[in-house]
Amino acid sequence: MKTSKKIDLYQIIKESIELYKKNILLVGFVFFILTVVLVSLLNVGLKTFYKGEDLLEYLKNFNPEKLSIQAKLLYLLGATIIVVLVAPFNAGILKIMKDAEEGKEVRINTFFHYINSPYYFSIVLVTLLISGAGLFINTSIEGLIGDYKIKSFISFFISVSTSILTFTALPQCYF
Repeated sequence: MKTSKKIDLYQIIKESIELYKKNILLVGFVFFILTVVLVSLLNVGLKTFYKGEDLLEYLKNFNPEKLSIQAKLLYLLGATIIVVLVAPFNAGILKIMKDAEEGKEVRINTFFHYINSPYYFSIVLVTLLISGAGLFINTSIEGLIGDYKIKSFISFFISVSTSILTFTALPQCYF
């Protein structure tokens, strides 16, 4: 214990803010572009399945608890596809942060570094396992609890926990 290095919280926060300031524009821009592309694809997909006014009527009466097994499986498939598409970009954000911290040049193509890398399968697998476990726990607990507010709180807590676990587990795949 006597030989261990003291942790200076002020210095850690200061370095984190400096790292954030170095990367916010680049990461924000790429994240914005990715969001626009995914929302556009979602919009095209929804308009393909539902014609204009039918979609609005469907969304007004939408109740996820009344979905059929096929609809739930379709939802799960859609969520899986999104996870597979987004996971390497999350890893790219972490690589951008690491490169900036080490003083390396940070470029936009770093964001796409893990798409065709040997780490792609590991990144997707870890993300799918964590997301699947979170979804399973969330669904199981929500089925047992009747109060809507408690369900919402637990769902929020599990979602945040899953995100934190994913961002702490991803670097173990490639760093």
